[in-house]
Amino acid sequence: MRTVLIKRGFQVVEAVDGARALAALESTGGAFCLLVSDCDMPGLDGIGLAKAVRERFSAFPILLVSGAITEVDSHLADAFLAEPFLPSVMTQTVSRLLAGVGVQLQ
Repeated sequence: MRTVLIKRGFQVVEAVDGARALAALESTGGAFCLLVSDCDMPGLDGIGLAKAVRERFSAFPILLVSGAITEVDSHLADAFLAEPFLPSVMTQTVSRLLAGVGVQLQ
């Protein structure tokens, strides 16, 4: 996912697990435009991360992806992609979510 987004011009901050992703968000006071997370991570998984983010930083959208589950609660994530998916589907989804919060891409 990271490579696809970077090639399309998105700035990406990567974390190896949910706990580190949450720590990165907290260290910036939630100064991110979007969270993209795999549901299947060790420790704090993507579902747990999304719940924690919703509690602390409700202002930005969440995109969850998974190869193991087929849907998530719409209160938990603004969008969900079941793997496998085309890179263009991910970039279109990310662009749509960012546009929804007023982030214009160059």
